[in-house]
Amino acid sequence: MNAHAIRALLTLVALMIASAECRGVDSPFICPLSAKVTETSKDGKGWQAQGIANVSFVAAEGQFKSALAQSGWRFQHRVQLTKMNTRALYNWSRGGRTVTLMLWRIDVGKTGFSWGVSEMSKTNAKEK
Repeated sequence: MNAHAIRALLTLVALMIASAECRGVDSPFICPLSAKVTETSKDGKGWQAQGIANVSFVAAEGQFKSALAQSGWRFQHRVQLTKMNTRALYNWSRGGRTVTLMLWRIDVGKTGFSWGVSEMSKTNAKEK
């Protein structure tokens, strides 16, 4: 096994360990290292998962963007919900599905998150 293959294997193991906080959650992407899911719901009436990332809002935004992109999701929209840039919604798409992610600042070094997955309507899927 060459050095590149060993590094790739170690990265995969690290990602599997990092996603341990999301075990038991039908996550559409590998959770960032800082993220810990605290609540889940499978009833389809709200967010699929909610939790806390022990990093700043800006760091959480970067980590979730990276996690979704690495899982094959394509960024669609960002909607800033406050003037202070402390709460935002994000939409990502892949294969006729959409992930909606919300991030909000709880405190310095602590960010809340929620996500849900939905199927795109046939009309919207054709436009993408």
